[in-house]
Parts: sequence; C-alpha cells; structure tokens
Amino acid sequence: MAIVLTNGQNYVKKSNFEGEKVYKTQDTTEAEEYCNISTAREKLMSAPGKLKGYYILCTDGEGKPKHRRKIYSKEERLYIYHKYHGRCALCGKPITYEELTLDHINPLYRGGTNSLNNIQAACFACNEFKANIKPEDFEQKIEEIFLYQTDKKHGKELRWKIAKKLLQGIR
Repeated sequence: MAIVLTNGQNYVKKSNFEGEKVYKTQDTTEAEEYCNISTAREKLMSAPGKLKGYYILCTDGEGKPKHRRKIYSKEERLYIYHKYHGRCALCGKPITYEELTLDHINPLYRGGTNSLNNIQAACFACNEFKANIKPEDFEQKIEEIFLYQTDKKHGKELRWKIAKKLLQGIR
C-alpha cells in the first residue's frame, strides 16, 4: 500500500529539496509516497494554498486507488468534537478543538467508510497508535500491552497477582 497526495489529476512529486516548494506530476511513478497518514496530512497542511483541492489517497502501490479519505468541513469536525464532549474516544483525555484528530472507527483500509457514523474524536497519540486496527483488535492490543508491562513491573507483588486474576476473569 502507498499513500499519496492528489487532486485526481496531479500528484505531489518526489523532491530532493526540503522546504516550501511543492512539485506536481501526472505520472504516478513520480508521486511522493508517505509512510503514514499523519506524514501525508502534515505535507497537505504545510502548503494549504498550493495544495488546495488535494486529498490523501491510499493506493495498491501501483497507483490504483484503494481508499479515498474525505476532508471534513469545519461543521462536521465540530459535530464530532461535541459528540465526544471534547474528549478522545480512545483514552478519554480532554482535547481542545485544535488538538482534535478524526479517527475512522472501522478503518478505510479494513472496509470502513468516510460517513460520520464511522468517525470518532481522537487525540493525536491514540490516532497514531490505533492506525488501521479494527476496534476489537485495538482493545485486545491495549489489554495485552497493559498486562505485559504491568506484569514486568509488578509481577512478583501479591496485589498484582490478585488483580491480574480478576482482570483475566473479566475477559
């Protein structure tokens, strides 16, 4: 899978130069590929005038579209922000509107849609960590990390052994 920026006709071109200059091409083989959505989003936001009308496109690596990400309006973003009461839906941390990132609950990569029903408010760290993981897999991953890290730190303590048994009984 490759992540590129396009307006449907042109692509942001690979460049040997750092800085403000944005090069464009119609040749998909010359398109700059980004390692993740956040990096592509940063590029998109770094030159809003030059990249007006451009969007993030996930391709199969040969230039064929897989998933087109929607650019949400301010009203849609505010709706999501208020729907989640200004908190990250994943960790519960309060976030400002400026810190808000939109997370696809069921990722586009896994067959999700761009509908507002499939979007949740997330802090940057949680959105990056969740990436393209389905909600049920994400919960299991968090649980595994928590249990492993806490076991490493408190594995010999009786209170942790009791808490761990209780937590495992909930599953």
